[in-house]
Amino acid sequence: GYDLCVVVTGEGWEGREEPPQGVAFRMASSTRPLPDPDRAGDPEILRSLLGWSVIDRRWLLTRGWLAASLLPDIARPMLFFHGRAGSSKTTKAVTVVSVIDPRDELGSSFGKNERDEVAMASNRYLVGFDNVSRASEETSDRLSRLVTGTSDERRTLYSDNAQFVVSFRRTGVITGLSVPGFKSDALERIIPIQCESIPSQQRRPEKAIAEERAAKHPAILGAVLTDLATILRNLPASEAREGGKPRM
Repeated sequence: GYDLCVVVTGEGWEGREEPPQGVAFRMASSTRPLPDPDRAGDPEILRSLLGWSVIDRRWLLTRGWLAASLLPDIARPMLFFHGRAGSSKTTKAVTVVSVIDPRDELGSSFGKNERDEVAMASNRYLVGFDNVSRASEETSDRLSRLVTGTSDERRTLYSDNAQFVVSFRRTGVITGLSVPGFKSDALERIIPIQCESIPSQQRRPEKAIAEERAAKHPAILGAVLTDLATILRNLPASEAREGGKPRM
């Protein structure tokens, strides 16, 4: 049989034992199971975990980004958490990305070439880059292609001529002390999230944060699915009002 899946429409979301016709799931070695979402989930749970106020722009952007991350047919910008050491930027980034794609660590910095990003995109629904301190023009271009969508042609193994194409479009999170000097196209594809330093007396052990994150994961996931259903319900009217989809 099939593992439980969740189907989201403008009418709401529900768990099913089988996916809709034509939908298949691909599991990579890095893929971890998601918990059964809690229908009574409340977005305030994640907001409180991140330590932001209800009207904080960072919270509004992050909440919107999480729901939009589940819309793979559109280009979605990356979240860039930046701040000085002790600002909990990596912890916040892991907390956010793990709602949809659970992990213990965010990942490494950008690879040496585009093949490294292709490998990451093939094994993650949401990518993660930690401690990014500089960005060359080539890195900026690769980031832009990663968000907007690109393909990678490779020779089929043991074949002289046959080619297979890997197509992908990804979003995810990045961390760094500050936003590096990306080119303008790459800057349009990130959402900067500034994190302030946390006083030592207010800091919590990483293990305690991870345990709380896991305990509240079902409620947080349920709230994100409800947000997505609201987006799907209002999207046609929004697109008509705005005159179509924006560039990003």
